[in-house]
Amino acid sequence: MSNDSPAFQFYPKDYLADENQKLMTNQERGCYTTLMCHSWLEGSIPADVNKIAKLCNEPPDVMAQLWLAIGSCFVEVPNKPGRLVNPRLEEERRKQQQHRMERSTSGAKGAKARWDKQYTDFNLDGSANSSANGSAIKEPLAKDSSSSPSSSSSNNTLSTDSSDPDGSAEKPATIRKPTKAKDPKPEPKFGDDARTLAKTIYDDLNADNALPTSKDFFVRQAIIAEEMLKKHPSEEWQAAYAWGRGDPFHRQKMANLRYLGDVVWPQYAKRGTGPPAAEQRTQKNSNVFLQREKMKNYDHVFKKFDD
Repeated sequence: MSNDSPAFQFYPKDYLADENQKLMTNQERGCYTTLMCHSWLEGSIPADVNKIAKLCNEPPDVMAQLWLAIGSCFVEVPNKPGRLVNPRLEEERRKQQQHRMERSTSGAKGAKARWDKQYTDFNLDGSANSSANGSAIKEPLAKDSSSSPSSSSSNNTLSTDSSDPDGSAEKPATIRKPTKAKDPKPEPKFGDDARTLAKTIYDDLNADNALPTSKDFFVRQAIIAEEMLKKHPSEEWQAAYAWGRGDPFHRQKMANLRYLGDVVWPQYAKRGTGPPAAEQRTQKNSNVFLQREKMKNYDHVFKKFDD
């Protein structure tokens, strides 16, 4: 079994401190490193010295002598007779697999939380919740009670009282006119059929753990669905989608509704409501085989004409 990871952790301090490695010659050390690389990529190495000699590009008799020092670094695989592994190398393999599993699980949980939040942010009518954006301020913060320019200017100018000739009295606060709040950006609204079609592919990808990383995936699918519904009714799109999901090839490729409209629909419209593409390809190959078998019955006739 080959390894999914192309590299493994190499610790120079541990390698140089290993007693087996210290007792090796440079030739033995080179063969040892080569065998560890083969073991990492293939999962193990053969126990046959002749096969090991081919992996190290050494003559069998020379490899037999080198193996006396290298062989102690490998042990036999319990469930695979005739195969050897390096215990320390397998420990690194286990650590990598555990690390990948932890990251995959953590990533799946994070993605599911983001998509669930995005999906629940939309109301039943297809519009986004406005609680997070807040409401615009429609009334001004304050109103000026003055009705004439003269009264307004008297409130905003310095006092000219004769008791304060040097102007040291405190100035009155200037009242500023509040700015008009901008209208919030309108949120997209979708019809029931568009939201149903977008929810169908959203739920299927979520069940297959294949949701893309785009945060606005559901919104974009609903927009595409609105465009698609202008060409064909919802029932036909749902039937084409189910037909494409029945084909393993299209099921793997169909990560958005654009693929449904550009790739699956032309094939669905051409082949009608028949079996999925995979079954039709199998049936076509079967028909070709039967025709070839039928033509074999006339081989003696063609041979007679050739003679």
